Amino acid sequence: MINFPEIKKSNVSIVICGVGANGSYVTQNIAQLIASFKQNEKCTVVLADPDVVEEKNLTNQYFVDSDVGSSKSQVLATRYSSSYKAKIFASETFSKAYVQTPEDLKELFKQADMMHRDKRQKQHILIGCVDNFFSRKVMHEYFESETDIIYIDVGNTGIKRRGYFDSSVNLEGFDGQVVVGIKYGGVKVSRDFAGYFPDDINREDNPADISCQAAAVSQPQRIFTNKMSALAVTSVMNDIFAYNGISKAFIQYNAFKMEMRSLDLES
Repeated sequence: MINFPEIKKSNVSIVICGVGANGSYVTQNIAQLIASFKQNEKCTVVLADPDVVEEKNLTNQYFVDSDVGSSKSQVLATRYSSSYKAKIFASETFSKAYVQTPEDLKELFKQADMMHRDKRQKQHILIGCVDNFFSRKVMHEYFESETDIIYIDVGNTGIKRRGYFDSSVNLEGFDGQVVVGIKYGGVKVSRDFAGYFPDDINREDNPADISCQAAAVSQPQRIFTNKMSALAVTSVMNDIFAYNGISKAFIQYNAFKMEMRSLDLES
């Protein structure tokens, strides 16, 4: 484990990009962690996702019937800020538009920082729960531009074949990974997503493009894999809140086999 003693005396600003299949579970878990560790005054969370809740989302995302037609980020911010007395907000701008540039992420962290009541040092944590590589490239560019940043990226496979619910042998959609990129004092302590998957980062699949949105819908995700994805992210956040450090650089999991293994950070 690598310890970051400054985290203990810093405010923590968290930006979550994408609050759908993985992000809705991640948001609930982090809100509960904040309450459990009594970090309500120290932490702010800003959610960014322009999608609205659709009926099809109810099968594998943390939404209910009455949420249909409402903004995903606004629904979750309202629900969990109230339930856990946590400072969770939906970005007004990015509840209506996709993040497209590193400057957009700077604006999101500016919003998160403004919610703190004192002037203590801020620790920025970016959590990417997106289903496209364009957004990951933007987050990678932001990661590269910052001096001190923790960037947690979560992703899992979808299901390409039709009729997967009726198949006893279709094992698609169970795999996923969490990558923890860290920059501390201008030094890259741990690689981000692009450091592990350099060929993927330049794919042209901007979520603002209608054809790319359709491609994402064509590969549904399994709810059990989404929940395991959130558990992996939560394990990283638990290290931060409980130990002021991070022990894992890369987590790989398979929900069908109930396997999860990690590449540890060396101090």
